[in-house]
Amino acid sequence: MNLKNNVLKVLSGEESDITPVISVTQLGIVEAMEKTDAFWPEAHKNAEKMATLGSSLYELAGLENARIPFCLTVEAEAMGCKVDIGGEDRTPQITETPFRSGSDIKVPSDFLSRGRIPVVLEAVDKLKEKYEDTLPIIVGITGPFTLAGHLLGVENLVR
Repeated sequence: MNLKNNVLKVLSGEESDITPVISVTQLGIVEAMEKTDAFWPEAHKNAEKMATLGSSLYELAGLENARIPFCLTVEAEAMGCKVDIGGEDRTPQITETPFRSGSDIKVPSDFLSRGRIPVVLEAVDKLKEKYEDTLPIIVGITGPFTLAGHLLGVENLVR
């Protein structure tokens, strides 16, 4: 069975032989890190480790997708925020933002080459090379409200 086609059928409202079992949030669990030697925080910054950990629950337990990255700070970092990259048991967090108001925010022309975005893009290529025709590859992005909270600080945003 082609897992990718099965997920696409379900998302399109078509009949499917089985209901896919996927995770759309993130797949970085300590047990998978131990079995694949792809630990945080290195897997946040290394494309090979990111791809390995992102597909680990498919390889180890049959979960029907790969999913990267493992946090909600990639875009904010590329916009200029400082990030504490976290540890094995903690995801990255924004520690400082250069923005004081919404009018300060400008998307850099080199956005796709900043921060960890190149790592995520390289990990996508690695996953596509291995699974493109068979496995759904989910690449999470930070939603607009969450990103605005990172860029401006949640307190400033809600004021």
